[in-house]
Amino acid sequence: MSCRYQRKQGIGGIEKIYKLNASNLSINGFPIRDFSAEFENILLVKGRIGSGKTLLLKALAGVYKTDGELNLTSDDPLKGGELLEDGYFVHSQPEFNFVAGNIEDEAAFAGIDPDFFKGYDNRPLRHFSGGELKKLSVLMALKSRYELLLLDEPLDMLDDEEQDNILKYIVDASREKSVIIATHSNCFDEAADCIICLESLPNSLFKPGKIPDTGDEALAIPSLSLSLRFGEIGAIFGKNASGKTRILRRLIGLKSWGDEFDCRINSSEEGVCLQFPENMLWQESIKEVIADIAGNAYIKPVLEKLGWEKRAEENPLFLSEGEKRILILISNLLSKKVLIFDEPFASLDTASAEQIKTAFYEAALNGGAVLYTANKKADLYLSRTPLEKIFKVINL
Repeated sequence: MSCRYQRKQGIGGIEKIYKLNASNLSINGFPIRDFSAEFENILLVKGRIGSGKTLLLKALAGVYKTDGELNLTSDDPLKGGELLEDGYFVHSQPEFNFVAGNIEDEAAFAGIDPDFFKGYDNRPLRHFSGGELKKLSVLMALKSRYELLLLDEPLDMLDDEEQDNILKYIVDASREKSVIIATHSNCFDEAADCIICLESLPNSLFKPGKIPDTGDEALAIPSLSLSLRFGEIGAIFGKNASGKTRILRRLIGLKSWGDEFDCRINSSEEGVCLQFPENMLWQESIKEVIADIAGNAYIKPVLEKLGWEKRAEENPLFLSEGEKRILILISNLLSKKVLIFDEPFASLDTASAEQIKTAFYEAALNGGAVLYTANKKADLYLSRTPLEKIFKVINL
């Protein structure tokens, strides 16, 4: 853990420093390492997927009960060091942050001046992209009456430009509000008063090899002049709301609002990971998820690839968002030949993202075809991969 902050005067000239302490802490039976942190503006909670970042924020928000000690207090003289229980929690899956059907009604429900959102299209929220919903989720928190904000992966699903904008909004708001952020990104590091790392971040290994040249077409989107052969990796790259998800949904046969696209898959079976993996899970155990996606023969290989040999019986709904995504991705990557993934690196820490990029390359080595969407330029690069030989990018 590292901390650095200057004791600044808060609103009305009152000094306000928050203290967050955890000792012998367990959340839903999951142990969290001990820590003690002080911050005024921004506190970061970092660690690999599954290290407990989201659990910690949900416990602070009162969603989960805890065993052991977890205290968040303020030395604001007006509050007398009391335990704080009033904050605004923003879920990492943006669709869970809304209760109304459109922006105007949502702003009214949240007690926010709807004039702030006049520049936004008031179409139904179900027609917004994941990135648009993420941006709105964070903006509503920043404009809320709450002094303490709990933000879970606030930069996920945002393109590079929107990521920079939201980063600036959060840092600017932290001058008047205090923010606890669970993140795998390094973007907030310079602005943070204190960083709690729940787990070390190991590097992943990458083993390049020779890509086969089959010449056979795996899938095509004639309306975009995109064709992908077996042994190739392709990306549909674009800003938030440019239509990436709609294209993939059409490609796999799901209905989507807006224009339809001429797509075809030259395979009897494809592997899929949707933008929100929660919507793909209904099974009662991890091994059942693997069996449903890949077949019983792949249960052991997938568990070994993930290092989850002792977790086969766990309920997948209790996994972190990143763990849910990586479970679905690896199950498909090991078993399918045509792979279609929407924002596969969202909710993943750097090491886990590198593991998936490695698996993309290995799938291509084995004659598979991978198509995925991306809105960050960093997601277009696979470590040490000869991109010019296997990589195609369509810009929207």
